[in-house]
Amino acid sequence: MNKIWQRLRPLARDLFILITGIMLSLILNELRNNQRAKAEEQRIMQQLISDIGRDTTELNNSITTLEEILTLDDVWRDLEQAPYERYLAAVQLASFHPFAPQQTALQELAYSGQSSNIRRGDLVAAANSLHRGDYATLKEIERLFTDYLVSDFIPYTNDFAPYLIDTTPDEEETRNIEIFLDNPRFKNRADWVVVLIVNNLGALEYAKHSAKNILLQLEAAY
Repeated sequence: MNKIWQRLRPLARDLFILITGIMLSLILNELRNNQRAKAEEQRIMQQLISDIGRDTTELNNSITTLEEILTLDDVWRDLEQAPYERYLAAVQLASFHPFAPQQTALQELAYSGQSSNIRRGDLVAAANSLHRGDYATLKEIERLFTDYLVSDFIPYTNDFAPYLIDTTPDEEETRNIEIFLDNPRFKNRADWVVVLIVNNLGALEYAKHSAKNILLQLEAAY
């Protein structure tokens, strides 16, 4: 029996070393995979933080622009203002640009199928809901606004405005501008623009509040 054990002992030792080596290799490989997964998750979630951070900045800029245009509405309605300044205020509407949310991180997660590997999947779900909910509502309201500007207000202004902004208007041009601004057809269009701006501002504020809330949670987690 002792002779058999003496023969088997080197084999058992080698088998033990082999099994131990395999187990250590598996453990180390698992640790490396976990580290890579954590690093990849951190990278993607930092990109998501950057995306939503840029969204909040753009939302703020859009709010500022519309508030300025809404203030200009008081100018183009104020008969005490010089006609030229009132006219300049009216044509500022052509400078409005709709909100374009950032989707780099969410698109990467969707295409790579890594969403299920994210530790805080609830935050990814919240970001997706933000795009499908508040952002989608905002984009629809902005579409109504920009469609009206492009299809009616700006063409009407371009077609019927008596003066192109390239030189200082003379007395006759100033008088024609005043007649244009006081025309009920222009005033009715201006009134509808104000309604659309107010609706747009409400949607922008709501989307900004939701985005900032998610952003704070992301920054706390990552």
